[in-house]
Formats: sequence, structure tokens, C-alpha cells
Amino acid sequence: MSKTRSRRTSKLPTARSMAPTGNQAADYGARIQEADAPPGATYWKIVGVRHLSPDENRGKHNIYIDAIDEAGQRVRNPDLRIAYTWEGRRDDEPAPPRPLDKPDNEPAGNLDVYKGQVVTAWLQGDGLPSDRVAGLHTDHDDEPASDGGNGNTRFHHSFHVLFQRAQKAAVPVVTDGGQSRPEPAPPPTPAPTQPGVLVPEQWVGVVTATQLNLRQGPGTEHVQIGSLFQGTPVTVTGRVGEWLNVLANGQQGFVHGQWVQRARPGAGEGVTASAGSYAPPADQRITLPPGASAEMGAAAETWNNYGGLLLQHAAELGIDPGVAVAVLVAESRGKPYGPDGRMIIRFENHIFYHYWGKANEARFRQHFTFDPNTTWQGHQWRAGPNSAWQPCHANQAVEWQVFEFARSLDEQAAMYAISMGAPQVMGFNHRAIGYDTVQQMFHDFQADVRNQIASLFRFMRVNGLVDAVRQGDYGTFARVYNGPGQADYYAGLIRQYRAAFDGVRSTAARTLAPAQAAAAPMPSAAAPAPSQAEAGPALDAAWRNQISQGFEQNQTLFRRTMEETMNPQWLRQVLEDHLMLVSGLYLIYNEYWTRLSYLTDPATAPAQLSAITQETLAQVQSWFSRRHTGVG
Repeated sequence: MSKTRSRRTSKLPTARSMAPTGNQAADYGARIQEADAPPGATYWKIVGVRHLSPDENRGKHNIYIDAIDEAGQRVRNPDLRIAYTWEGRRDDEPAPPRPLDKPDNEPAGNLDVYKGQVVTAWLQGDGLPSDRVAGLHTDHDDEPASDGGNGNTRFHHSFHVLFQRAQKAAVPVVTDGGQSRPEPAPPPTPAPTQPGVLVPEQWVGVVTATQLNLRQGPGTEHVQIGSLFQGTPVTVTGRVGEWLNVLANGQQGFVHGQWVQRARPGAGEGVTASAGSYAPPADQRITLPPGASAEMGAAAETWNNYGGLLLQHAAELGIDPGVAVAVLVAESRGKPYGPDGRMIIRFENHIFYHYWGKANEARFRQHFTFDPNTTWQGHQWRAGPNSAWQPCHANQAVEWQVFEFARSLDEQAAMYAISMGAPQVMGFNHRAIGYDTVQQMFHDFQADVRNQIASLFRFMRVNGLVDAVRQGDYGTFARVYNGPGQADYYAGLIRQYRAAFDGVRSTAARTLAPAQAAAAPMPSAAAPAPSQAEAGPALDAAWRNQISQGFEQNQTLFRRTMEETMNPQWLRQVLEDHLMLVSGLYLIYNEYWTRLSYLTDPATAPAQLSAITQETLAQVQSWFSRRHTGVG
């Protein structure tokens, strides 16, 4: 910035002598986007935007920024920065925030504006919301100076923006008649919903207000991220109370439902698939029997919600959809979005350090920390350099708080550092899953769970993991998907949830679709493999002993069950009790034999066999104890 600054900048009025002027540069494309702050809150208000005259500018191409307090005095805060971006900004184009550190005879800070850029700028760093000035560019006609010298020429125009710390007034709403009035009380919702819970909806609507705020979350307390205008088509994907989650003009956000009307059928809009199309066929849905474990419940819920999508993508790769169920449950318990409608994320401090902290070491250390030996652990943060350290991963509200703070420092690096949605794909993988920018990935993941699930299968394909998944090699999968540091941990989780899912899904769901069978390549002919007894005598002996014991235990339990159920206990309640006993035992043993089927390593199989058996026997004993004591 300093290379474009000269002593001519002293001709600009200083912040102390300037009065609010409003937007005087609208004819040059400047527009003000108001900060999303509740009434009475302190924020940075843009009170003046000017296009510099030829005599003031003298051929430069800058945006000059001043910040004043409530009394009109220049604000000197070393943490305060000018944040900015521009339309079409690429991933490899940095936009480091600029300080407000110039002397009193100059504007406090400035930005260069280059040919072709259309810039948006705002203030950040002190925790206050800020108005944004948008649409600033230099592609304007020549304007000679009064002395005939160098004034404003094409691509050499400048602006001055004045921010003032202020209290937020009541927010007006622009109605169809063009008059501003206080925002009306929202009407009752068409269908009551639990506060703060995103209820899926799928329909196409049209904006009816002259101008409608698009917000980051469902409420006026959330940041405004854009504006929609009358007649703009929107795709509604969900509802939180009176607020609609919409996709419009490539942006995902929330608008008040009062100002969106359903589009008339036949108008040519492409209506997206209904939420019900995500589910599996009715005959493949899972009904949990009594006694199902929490792992089984999570796997069944994920399948019942998104099994249709999983079947489709699994068929394309020729893999069992149960693997995808296991990955989704291991990563996020199968949850794509939180109760507030925002997608599930996890902010990784060490990744943010890699993409931003290395170049900003001192600033990073003021706000973030992690264990240097096990970098995925010890994640803490604080908003101020003297604040107490707080854990980053307490809940989703904190994850988003940390992410938004990091985003104010560098949006791209912050998005690279989060894992997103149900599959928890890291932002830095955006190109691998088909997105040119991480911002596109972020918006698509927020827009629809379909995009999240598709990315999981795309990741498998482009990273050569399909064969590993087909062979049940979850260690290889986890090393690529989760990183080598926690590969064993995540591989174990995937096996656990795969076994839980196989233990509860129906025979119909267990069968691969015809497309899946066709997609799987036929193995080449090979010499007959040695028998298990030849390849691993110890494992074979352990298997035979275990199977024998299993049959004996099954027979004992069957006799015990028959003795109890055949006694003259004819009351309905007693018979129902016995039915629950049999169902519970079925679940336990089904899961037991499923887990045994995944034992493939002769070296570890005997120990694993013993551990699994002991766990199963403990489950059986617990089930009988609960039945006889009446617990549960």
C-alpha cells in the first residue's frame, strides 16, 4: 500500500474534520450493506462514502478508510483492521487485513484497487459488527483536474469511506410500496415447529419484498450476507420457525418467510427433489427392535434418512452402502446439520496454522493453541489476547464461534480448516471433490445434504479408495480420509458401526442393487487359495472351538427360553415380556456373529475372539438381569 501513497493524500479531509455525508458515490457503483446487529447494539456504521475529485485524487487508485468514535474523534485501536475482498477472487489470491495506522494528516488506512477489481470492504478485529461498502471499482470515465493536470482517468479513481462507532437503531423494512416502516410482527407459521430446529422443506418461491435481507442464520441477530430483490426465485430447503433456509443466486442463507411466496406451477422453475426421496425404499427401511444399542440406533437413523442417496452412489462405485453408513455415523453420528440449521463443522487449529498461522505467527499465538506433538489435540482459543483460554470443541455453537473468528482473519484459511457436514470432509479437499473454491463447497454443503453425501463417494473415487472399501480395508481408508495420526481409531469406529448396521438392516437392504453388482469388476481367475486350516492352523482351531461353544450356548439359551415361555403363564403381559427376551437375544447374537465375520488377521484373531465373546456374554447376562429385575 505504501508505494502508492504520496504527500498529496494530505489534501484529503482528516477524520476529525469530516461530517457524515451518506453515500455520495452511488453513481459510481458504491452501495452500503448494513451490519446485522440488534437494536441498541454498538457497531461500525458507514456514515460517508465519497468518490474523490480529480484534484484530490491525482491519478491514484485507492480506497481510503477512516474510523471515528461517537464524538467524532479518530479511533486508535491496534486490533482494528480493514478487511476486504473482491468479486471473482481466486483461492491463491491473498487479502490480508490492513491496519489503520497512518498519521493524523492522512486517512487512517487505505487499500489499492486494481484494474478489474470490484471491492467490498469493512472493519474487523475489535469484535463489533460492521457495515460493508460494496461495488467499489476504478472502471470510470476520465475526469481532468482543474489545472489540466493528471486527475481521474480510467482505472485511476479513488474513494473515501468514513466509519463511525454508533448504536444500532430500529431496522426498517422496505415494503412493496417503497415506504420504510418498522418491521412488522411476523405472522404465525403454517405449521408449528420446535424453536431452533430446522425442518426440511423443498419448494420454489419468489421474493415479494422490494428488498429482502439474506442472513447467515434464522433471526435478525445473524449477520446479513446479501440482499434479494422483488421477483428473485429462491429454492426453499428448510424452515426454522418463521425463517426459511433458501438457496438464491448461488448463496445459501435465511430469509423471513413473510416475504417469500410459493411459485405458481407451470412457470418453468425446476423444483428440486423432495426430502422423502433421500430415504431408502419402504421395504428396506429399518425398524429397531427392543434392546437395540445406541450404535445400532444411530446407524438405522442414518440409513432411514439417507439410504436412497447411499444406494444410488454405492451402486455407481460397486460397493456396499453399509460402508458409507458407518463412515457417516463415525464422523458425525450421521447428522448433516445442527438444531439451528447450520451444518455440522469442526474447526482444526493446526490446519488453520498451516494455512494462515505460519505467516502470522504472533497473531495466531494470541488466539489459538494446539499440542505440537499430537496436533489434532489440545485445541483452545480466545477472542482477546488477554482473555482466558477456552476449549474449541465443546459444542457446535463454540465450533461456529471459533470458525467465525478465524474467518474474520482469513476466510479461505478458516474454511480450509473446518471439516464440514455429515461426512466431515475438510475444506482443503475442495478441488478433490469437484469444487473450484472452498467457498463453493461451503455453500453447497450448507445448501443440501445431497451435496455432502455425494462428496463422500467422490472422495473415495478420486483417492483410489474404492478397492480398499470393497475389501473391508478400513485402515487404508482411514489413513487417507482421516490422516495417519488417528487412522487406527477411526478404522475401529468404522468397523464398529458397520457391524452395528449389518446387525439391524433387513435382508432387502442387505442385498446389493443390480447396478451395484454390475458395477463391481469380476475378479480374474486365480489359483485355489489354501484352506484356512492350511493357512492358519491357530486361527482355524480357534474358529472351530468358538463355533462349537457358540452352538452349545445357543442350545442352552434356547432350552432356558423354552422352559420359561412354555410354563402356564398365559397372561398377555408375560407373553410380551418373553417375546422381548427372545428379540433381545436375537439382536445380541446377530451382532456377535457379524463382528466375528470381520476377523481376518490370524495373529490377532484369538485375542479379538475372546474379547468379543466376553462382551457378548456380558450383554446376555445384562439382558437376563434386566428382565428379572424389571429394569428397562
